[in-house]
Amino acid sequence: MKTTITNILTRRVTRLMTMAVLLTAIVSGCANDDSLSPLPEEEQQMTLQFTITAQRLYDRSRTLLLPSGTEQIGSPAENIIDTEHITFLLFDGSKRLITLFYPTVAPENSDEGKNHLRYIVTAKLPSNIFDYATGDNVDFYIMALANLQGNSPSRFNYPMGPDEDISLMFDTKSVITFAAPLQEHIPMSGLQLFTVSRTALAASSPDNPLKLYQDIANPKDINMLRAIAKIEIIDKIGYSATSSPTQKPEGKRISVISAKLAGYFSQGSILPEISNWERSGSFETQYVTGASIPSNAKYNTPVSFDAMMNQGKALDPTLNFAYDEYATTLRKDGCKVYSVYLPEFDPTKILLTNEKPWILVTLNIPADQTGDIDSDKLNPNYEIKLAEYTSGKPGEPLTILRNNIYRYEITGASSSLNLNWTVCDWDKPDDIDIPPFN
Repeated sequence: MKTTITNILTRRVTRLMTMAVLLTAIVSGCANDDSLSPLPEEEQQMTLQFTITAQRLYDRSRTLLLPSGTEQIGSPAENIIDTEHITFLLFDGSKRLITLFYPTVAPENSDEGKNHLRYIVTAKLPSNIFDYATGDNVDFYIMALANLQGNSPSRFNYPMGPDEDISLMFDTKSVITFAAPLQEHIPMSGLQLFTVSRTALAASSPDNPLKLYQDIANPKDINMLRAIAKIEIIDKIGYSATSSPTQKPEGKRISVISAKLAGYFSQGSILPEISNWERSGSFETQYVTGASIPSNAKYNTPVSFDAMMNQGKALDPTLNFAYDEYATTLRKDGCKVYSVYLPEFDPTKILLTNEKPWILVTLNIPADQTGDIDSDKLNPNYEIKLAEYTSGKPGEPLTILRNNIYRYEITGASSSLNLNWTVCDWDKPDDIDIPPFN
């Protein structure tokens, strides 16, 4: 189809109107506010439906898009998408911005809504919005940015104008950021390419929407990737893995009473660096292979464990772990789990002289197990380096990646802690709440 001068001008005007509200819409998350919509109602003739999910990263052929290893079930609170504050951006097949758009978003069906498995998105678009394409099919990308509201979003201040390349959205110098610690739902992002026939687009209407998740040759979901990581501390002290596994009650054994993370970046990026998603011949939501640290992120350098213990220096700021009821219920051994959420971390992004992240763990020792000792020794402090452990010894500092869980099991304590550690994929929801964000 040959594009007319009138269509070109119409599209450019529409896109200029879009950019006038782009900053306000993304930062405030007012994705359903009709007063912001740059698309006149009389032009909204095509109707598309697509799905977004944080449940599981599969493609439609059921190939798992996870790295190999152990999966960790995620709770509904870790998968929830605030449907009132989600932003959608439409890009052409060359990855250049067309417009923001303002669809309706609802759970796929009412009984699954409480588990936040999948959402149906219905979008009305002008009939001429894809007139840039030639041939029988139209290629376009849809990006979704969720749960920025309440987490101090910032940095959407660069000239993202008509026809700007999508790479600007991923650049560490201009990517939208959120603050740590989190205050509300987990920030997420997703991207998917769709190829749709012109005939199917022209036939769509509010009464007969084109369903991109089932009505096209290659149906797809938009998979949402959490922009943060999770650390778990498991109190496995006194656990006996016999034929009848048991663990003494907390008051009858040494137990964990608190944990704090010292050393973290003040901000994280809603989108990863573009190389994480633009690989293996595709450009879409994928598990990341490297940390993405926005250029304005400040590293909160902690004092060392020795300086805190022996020099009286204050450990501030910290991210405090909270009891994680949901993760506890997932464990076959029933051992108590404490967890915290944090932005990605890359040890190469801080000075060599900076103290690396570490976790302060405080234990409780029942008096009847220690004899007549000073009361301050009933709650001894221990250090866990944010590192991979081998034979109980910490190695190099970890690179912390989004959508992964880093787990440390404490199995005993004397002059130091006895630890097991692993990293696993954050996946699959259920229906028990997680602890509040710090």
